[in-house]
Amino acid sequence: MGDGPNRGGNAARNLLLNLAQGDWLQYLDADDYLVADKVQKQAEFLATHPDVDILLGPVTMEHWREDGVEAEVNEIPPLDDMWILLARWFMPGTGSGIWRKRALIEVGNWDEKLRCCQEHELYLRLLMAGRQFKRCPHGGYVYRQWSEQTVCKRNKTATHCNRLAILRRLEIFLRERGALNSERAGAINQGRFETVRSIWPFNQRLALNTVEIIRRSQPNFWPSGDAAPPSYRLVYRLFGLSLAEIWRG
Repeated sequence: MGDGPNRGGNAARNLLLNLAQGDWLQYLDADDYLVADKVQKQAEFLATHPDVDILLGPVTMEHWREDGVEAEVNEIPPLDDMWILLARWFMPGTGSGIWRKRALIEVGNWDEKLRCCQEHELYLRLLMAGRQFKRCPHGGYVYRQWSEQTVCKRNKTATHCNRLAILRRLEIFLRERGALNSERAGAINQGRFETVRSIWPFNQRLALNTVEIIRRSQPNFWPSGDAAPPSYRLVYRLFGLSLAEIWRG
């Protein structure tokens, strides 16, 4: 797309957004690929769902290792509460579905300051604007994981800080509108806690500050899931994050 400086993935996406002449967009990052009929099948689905702004489809994850390639299909969860899906980081990658061009333009395009968590930040603004999401049974987007040198994996602190910032914006938006129920608050704080577990090895101060934010946000919150197995959860409940991490280590 020219010989200018590399201004990041979102600048390239915005350039293509402005150049696109159709009503719908399919994004595809350099490492990934689409199966042959992906766009066709999703376009056919859209024809019977004219009110949709963002169509989400299953994602095939390809894990590339020295001993071969392992593939798994990540289905899109039911869209019963989009705020919870976003808070738990269950929303799929950029190429999973098809995006209505007008919807992206009306919420301000991709944020060119961001180098990671870009689609999650855009999902947030689309939800805040009341845009319509739809789950599609047809997949065809293949996301390849083969390197630790991607932007998000190289700068883990920036990635986790961006995630925490998105969760904060989501929480404020829902609270100001009287829409922050206990289930949504729990999902936001579970997302924060999962981030805490990832942050701890290289930024303990940020991890501890985030636990304090969780405590103030929802005093009765207790973590669950893979980020807090039962034995870890017990130590965390009794003695706090630091001792739980020392015990776990």
